[in-house]
Amino acid sequence: MDFSDWSFEQQDFWGEFKAAILQKNAVAFDYYSSYSEKTHRRLRIKSEMAYRVLDEFAAVVDKQDADGNYIVTVCWPEDNWVYGTILSFGEYIEVLEPMHIREIIREKAKKIFEQYL
Repeated sequence: MDFSDWSFEQQDFWGEFKAAILQKNAVAFDYYSSYSEKTHRRLRIKSEMAYRVLDEFAAVVDKQDADGNYIVTVCWPEDNWVYGTILSFGEYIEVLEPMHIREIIREKAKKIFEQYL
């Protein structure tokens, strides 16, 4: 986290942040890219991966659907790390939106499949 360049109004944020962690409260952040774009990413992760969801996404789990799958909204910059993280869940994850990331993941999975033919 980058705490530099905070205005006077936000000077107590660190204290509030620390208290929330110590009290085991959920803390949420909005991500703004270097282009000043606020982004959100929605994911569906199957219940078989509960251990990873609870380890990596516990603070941002929106809900579980009727099948027990986790619906997670994340704010990530779009880059190869994001694609790799999504692909690391294998068949246990589905990108719900944005659609262009679904297409990127589909193409990367296709290339991986073709490599093993």
